[in-house]
Amino acid sequence: MNKIIKIAVLYPTDPVGNVIGGIESFIRGLIKAAPEHIEYNIFGATTDSVNRPVGKWTRCQLGNKIYNYFPLCVLGDTKKRTRIPATFTHIFNAEFKLPDLTGFDIIESHRIEHFISARSSDKPWNLFLHNTMDIVRNKSSDIRWKWMPGFYFWLEKKIVNKTNSLFIVREEGAELYRKKYPLKKESIAFVATNVDADLFFPIEPDIKITNRESLLGPYGVAKNEIVISFVGRLDSSKDPMLLISSFKELLMQRNNIKLVLIGDGVLMPKLKSIVDESGLGEKVVFLGFKSAAEVASILQVSDIFTLTSAYEGMPIALTEAMSCGLPVVTTDVGEVHKLVKPGFNGEICETRSPVDFAKYLNIVCEKIALYSGAPCIESARPFTPELVFKKVYNKYEQLARNNFL
Repeated sequence: MNKIIKIAVLYPTDPVGNVIGGIESFIRGLIKAAPEHIEYNIFGATTDSVNRPVGKWTRCQLGNKIYNYFPLCVLGDTKKRTRIPATFTHIFNAEFKLPDLTGFDIIESHRIEHFISARSSDKPWNLFLHNTMDIVRNKSSDIRWKWMPGFYFWLEKKIVNKTNSLFIVREEGAELYRKKYPLKKESIAFVATNVDADLFFPIEPDIKITNRESLLGPYGVAKNEIVISFVGRLDSSKDPMLLISSFKELLMQRNNIKLVLIGDGVLMPKLKSIVDESGLGEKVVFLGFKSAAEVASILQVSDIFTLTSAYEGMPIALTEAMSCGLPVVTTDVGEVHKLVKPGFNGEICETRSPVDFAKYLNIVCEKIALYSGAPCIESARPFTPELVFKKVYNKYEQLARNNFL
């Protein structure tokens, strides 16, 4: 029997809470697919202070897996950006509420900042970075570190040089960090994103018709309309402005389409105003924040998935949509080429022109029957958590073994 490996995760998350996002889905995948001898202990931020109170241990279940949960603070409005970043609130509370980490085998986080809370620990550190952070130099980005890039990279150097393992959710990002930190290159690896195939899967055509009518009928979606869906934060990183502009262009070529946006964010009021002023109110549906299960249900009754991000690692929403059998039109960001094969299961727009993006949307609209289903599902199949995270679990064993010696 393998020795239990205890992982202490420092990150403001609530895996069983009603929170969507790429990192949250990534963490859920890690927990659900973990071997029995891997024990996760999450020092997070609760969305339910009654059932998962701050400063107390709670046993939680995700799928068939049990994990230990100790929230350090309450997670603010997950639908919108808060004035004080969740990361800052989490780190501040950790100074007073974080238990002694001596009893754990590995300290883990999904942002460099949270290792500040473990600065005195001599346990191995495992870090996940979900994008290359050169984006902090871009003043138009939504990352607050853009106002202090020099301090960020100073802190990153301190943290990375102390980590024992670093996984980056972007292949070229892993190569970039190996060059940036040559003394740590052997401990830096690429890890793909994952998809929960128990939640995101295709449904039969007759069920799709029935479910679409019940889910989207109330929003005026007709049976013969092509439903183009978007899932993500409504902020500049996801660039929904490009999507709205592209959709306007597409409407000049065809009318049997409806755009459904799932998500919330700082750009929601502006987007709604543009839609109203452009007379697109009957063609664009804002569904707001939805749980992961609700997102899956809506993707299952959609026809096309679209991604207009300005920057990404390996977008989990893309993997989830393709696992539901949806062809994709996306901007050329991150690791989209690992999933989207132009002319086979979607199209990749290499420019950020609404005219060009609309052109690719129209191509996929015309070839839905050819692009949908198996070509998409097969592309997403290799990204189940069990396959993707095998290298992570092996690394845990290596780190723990070295630590036991």
